[in-house]
Amino acid sequence: ENGEQIDGIEYEAHREMAEHQLRKIAHEAAERFDLRAIRLHHCLGFVAVGETSLFLRVAAAHRGAAFEASRW
Repeated sequence: ENGEQIDGIEYEAHREMAEHQLRKIAHEAAERFDLRAIRLHHCLGFVAVGETSLFLRVAAAHRGAAFEASRW
């Protein structure tokens, strides 16, 4: 940015509020796409360029539903 190299991004959040919102999103996705399981995690703190900041894993009876849930 401004001609300088970007090393990463710093994520800040009120942890309890962020976890509550992630649970709401996961619950809605599970219902909407009939998921058997969902795991959703967003990193807080510094995340270097190229590192994972969001982890999503879903399981469904049919792969189409799992792919749709992942895209949603």
